[in-house]
Order: sequence, then structure tokens, then C-alpha cells
Amino acid sequence: MSYDNIEEKRALKKKKVKKLKTGLTIAVICSVVLLIACVASAFALFNMNDKIEELSTKVSSAQNEMEELRSTSDELTLQYNSLIAEKEQLSKDRDYLAEENLKLNQDLLELQGKAQSIEDLESQIQEKNNRISELESKIKSLNGTISRLETQIKNLKAQISGTDPSTEIQNPEDTGKYAYLTFDDGISDATNDILDILKEYNVKATFFVNFAYKKVSGYKEIYQRIIDEGHALGNHTNTHDYDDSNTVYGSIESFEKEVMDIHNSIKELTGYEMTLFRFPGGSNTTYNKLGTAPHTLIHELGYEYYDWNVDSGDAKAHNVPKETLVKNVLNGATSNSAIILMHDLGYRYKRTTVEALPEIIEGLIEKGYTLKALDESVTPRQFTKDPEQ
Repeated sequence: MSYDNIEEKRALKKKKVKKLKTGLTIAVICSVVLLIACVASAFALFNMNDKIEELSTKVSSAQNEMEELRSTSDELTLQYNSLIAEKEQLSKDRDYLAEENLKLNQDLLELQGKAQSIEDLESQIQEKNNRISELESKIKSLNGTISRLETQIKNLKAQISGTDPSTEIQNPEDTGKYAYLTFDDGISDATNDILDILKEYNVKATFFVNFAYKKVSGYKEIYQRIIDEGHALGNHTNTHDYDDSNTVYGSIESFEKEVMDIHNSIKELTGYEMTLFRFPGGSNTTYNKLGTAPHTLIHELGYEYYDWNVDSGDAKAHNVPKETLVKNVLNGATSNSAIILMHDLGYRYKRTTVEALPEIIEGLIEKGYTLKALDESVTPRQFTKDPEQ
């Protein structure tokens, strides 16, 4: 082999080695690049998993929110439908009320047209009522005058004939049966008329009176007349008021004050010292929250107290029919001692009591009763006893 061939082979071999080195270098570079790419891909993949988990969490949360929104949407839809239905009903109600309002306006216009006529009628009625009241007042006054004149005529006739007028009405013979007419809550505008009737029949009665709130014209003369004509005057407390703590049954001190105020007032006016007492409402009244202390105290103050065993019923209402009062008294008077409850509250409330009185007196006389005023000799009728007696 020639030298040239050897050099040529060496050159060719070097060239191959150089190419091999170049290829190897390129392969190494590619491997490094590929490795870097794989590492980068792995890192990117790792980050991608985190993002996928994060996105999955967000998706799950979004799904939950979506469910809540759907539920809220369903509720709002139901509310919306309910409101629409309510609106429709309210619209119907509004239309109905509008129609009713129109009718009422029409009725109002008709009533306004009649208003003047109504006012005229009311004015006429009021005038007639005033006239009736005037006439009733005059009739009452005339009745009192007539009664007094009849008594005077009867007394004059008796003087002329020399007879006792009382024997024409009441048998003076003592039958052993006694009736005691008692009038509570006076005096009033009817007291003088009651006294006239008692005088006409020559009978006596007992007046359990109040004082402070009885603003009656001529009250001093009325109290004095009761005494002068032989009737009994009894204490029924100063005011008869038991609605608060400062009056009759508010305390034992207020009770004593009520008793002694009227006691002293009557004594100062007339010189009369009362010894008969009647509890407002009776000795068993539920208004009394003091027990039996007032019953004992009333005795310590020098009084005897009297309830009743015959009730006229005139306290049950204003102006109970006269016939009812007469029937109650005459049917109730069955014992030998009849203590009869009546009231002297005036013509506004007890007009029929005054009207019934003549028939009651006549009926009791026919039943054999002698009508007298209460006094200490009469055995008291007492619903609640004084435990100290």
C-alpha cells in the first residue's frame, strides 16, 4: 500500500471521527434539551394537577351555589305567583269597595237631603220634651198643694165635727202588728211629698239620711220637718259612697268619719242627736272589706243598726212599676214586725215609690198593721251581728 493511500485513509478516518463527535455532541445536546423539556413538562404537569384540583373545587362550589340559586329562584317564583294572585284579589276588592263607596255616596246625598228635616223634628221633639218637663213639675207641685189642702180640709171638718181625722184612716187600737216604713238615701226633691202623704194618713216613718252630697233646696227645713212631725231621723253615713279607700268602707277611720260627720251636721242644724243607723248596702254588704269591726264600732258610737225583712224592690232599677212595689211590700209583710226598705232618691229615680206609698199604707192598715217610726225599743233586724254583743 502506498503512502498516499494510507494518508487518504487517515484523512477519511479523521473525517468520520469528526462527524461522529459532531453527531455525538448533537445527540448529547438533544438529550440535554430533551431532558430539560421533560423536567419542564413534569413541573408543568405538577402545576397543572394543582390547578385542576383548584378548578375542581371551584367547579364544585359553583355547582353548590347554582343549586342554591335554583332553590332561591324557585322560592322567588312561588312568592311572585302568590303576589300576583294577591294583587288580582286586591284589585277585585278595590273594584268592589269602589262600587260600595259609590253607593254610600249616593246614600249620603239622600241623607243630606233629609238632614234638615231630621234637625227640624229633633228641635220640635226637644221643645215638646221641655214643655212636658215643665208640666210634670207643675203637676208635682199641684199634687203637693192638693194633698196639703185636702189634709187641711179634713182637719177643718174634724174640728167642726169634733172628731179625730186619724180615725177615718187608721184604727188606733194596738193590734200587736207593727210596720216600719224606712226611706234610705234621702233627703231629695220628693221628701216633702212623702211627708205630706204620711201626714195625710197620720202615720210615722223612719228616714235614714245622708248629708254632704244632698244639695237639696231648703234641706235644713226638710230635716227639721221630719223631726217636728214625729218621724225618726237615722244615720246612713255622710256620703253613702263606698267606691274608694277614703269613704265609707275604705278603713275603720273613714267609716267613723262618715258616721260622725253627718251626726254632727244634723245635730248642729236641728239639735237632734241621731241614735238609729243603717249600713249603706245593709250590714252584710259585700262592699264592706273591714269584717265586723264597723258593727262593733257603731255600737261604741252610741248607735243601734237596723236592716230590713221586707224589700219594696225599688232599688232594683229606676222607677220600678208602682204595682210591683205595692205587691212586693204587701206580700212580704207577713210577720208581726215588718221593717220595710224603700228609698227617697227623688222623682228622677224613685217617682214610683212616691206614687205607690198611699196604696202601701192603705194595704198595710187593711192587714192590721200599725205604722210607726223605729226607736230603740224595736228589736233590730240585723243580717250580720256584732260579735261583741
